[in-house]
Amino acid sequence: NNDIVSEDEEKYNSQKLIDWSPIEGKNEERKFRHRKLNDEVHKLLKDRGFRIFEGNIDCLAFKDSTPILINEIKTLSGEEKDEKAQVLKAFSQLYYYEMFAMKQFEGYKSQKIAIFEGKISDEHINFLEYNNIYVLWKNDDGILSCSNYSLEFFKELNIVIEI
Repeated sequence: NNDIVSEDEEKYNSQKLIDWSPIEGKNEERKFRHRKLNDEVHKLLKDRGFRIFEGNIDCLAFKDSTPILINEIKTLSGEEKDEKAQVLKAFSQLYYYEMFAMKQFEGYKSQKIAIFEGKISDEHINFLEYNNIYVLWKNDDGILSCSNYSLEFFKELNIVIEI
């Protein structure tokens, strides 16, 4: 009986059916970019007096008299289909985290923020903002930018943003 299971596992083992090595290298590089941007966001918020909580959420930031910031960091490959996938992931993760990963902060106001390593399409920005998710991205000079819609919120937090 164990032989049948091991034969099935061997037969359907995708690691053996597909050469994943080119993708694995890209994933490692992408993880590095994600960590780097996440570290930059942590530092920025810590410098503004926020306490950072780490766990499943990329960056959960708390400071008295402000909403809890639920930040999701996303890297981009430059392909349209990747941007769409990352926007959808950010959307679903932020709403999931707000509902299921915030038990210790129950009763506090929160704000969902999607942070991208580059500017996403205006349509995707509008989609996220329509759904109460503020959007930040790094511009070509490496400075965090946002839309006019989000600007006032980030100014109130003393986060320097370029439009």
